[in-house]
Amino acid sequence: MYKVLVVFFCVIGSLQAEIKAPRVDVYTRYPVEEGKENVLICCAHKFHPSVIEMSLNENGKQMPGIQELDLSFEGDWTYRKVKFTNFVPGDNKQHTCEVSHLSQKPISYKLDPLM
Repeated sequence: MYKVLVVFFCVIGSLQAEIKAPRVDVYTRYPVEEGKENVLICCAHKFHPSVIEMSLNENGKQMPGIQELDLSFEGDWTYRKVKFTNFVPGDNKQHTCEVSHLSQKPISYKLDPLM
């Protein structure tokens, strides 16, 4: 009987879990200077459930050498994920982070070099 109750409460708890869209920030480690190596960072946070896909792109093509930090959770039990890669900013280069999550269609977030 105990096992049945545990399974029941786990199922009920998962059904009540709220789906939350990620908040996404795209930024660099250092101020952007054309022709100077930098790090492009994409941080998705405050999302639930934990399954998420993120891609760092330059002019619409996936960038090489993408690394990621372990998926972590915040105090409110939502999740956080960070991806990053080295890159060299330049004219006519557009850098984006495409995020796909259960809560929404894939969205492309653009790096604002003035931030």
